[in-house]
Amino acid sequence: RWRTNVCSGFLEMNLFNTPTRESVGTPVTVWRDTALYCTNMGVIAAVDARTGRIRWLKRYRQYPIGPTRDIHAERMQRSWSNNPILVQGGRMIAAPTDSPYLYALEIETGKELWTRIRNHYDQRDPVLEQERYLLGVNPDTLFVSGEGVVALDLANGRKRWSWRPESSDHIMGRGGVTRDAVYVPTKTRLARLTHEGAEGKTWKWTDRDPGNILIAD
Repeated sequence: RWRTNVCSGFLEMNLFNTPTRESVGTPVTVWRDTALYCTNMGVIAAVDARTGRIRWLKRYRQYPIGPTRDIHAERMQRSWSNNPILVQGGRMIAAPTDSPYLYALEIETGKELWTRIRNHYDQRDPVLEQERYLLGVNPDTLFVSGEGVVALDLANGRKRWSWRPESSDHIMGRGGVTRDAVYVPTKTRLARLTHEGAEGKTWKWTDRDPGNILIAD
């Protein structure tokens, strides 16, 4: 029905001026009559889902792309996994793969509400460490995971609590959020946390079970 270009940019180039990888944007998230999309090339877009008309564009801070000096192009840093945009209460949460930042924006206008930066890039903000996945939201909390699980206040991005598996264990893939719990796959088990961070029941895997989980209502 329609097609809309929302940005252009460039990737790491080799000596023949050819990109060394493909650009992949996030899955599209539809909120009411608005399609929300993170290009992973420096721009987040809100588009009318019926007509394709651009409602707003938000440029964000990217990792720098280094110059090509020999046949091996320097790869841009990557941090977040390719996460769909999450929406809750008129807010949207985006974690671009080409940025160390986590963004909370107002859906109607694209206004920036707050940001968080991963502390491997800027250690002055120690809330996020090696988190990669946006797990889900409830009405007032955002849950992210990587080496551990971190719960952030949806209103201001401040940390509410964090959890890590034992030192002999580690998280294996993307977890999920239900109305009353956060489920986290680790190497040895599936852990269940409450929305307040308390650890509850766990289920042990067989040797071949660990990986991403999908939760359906």
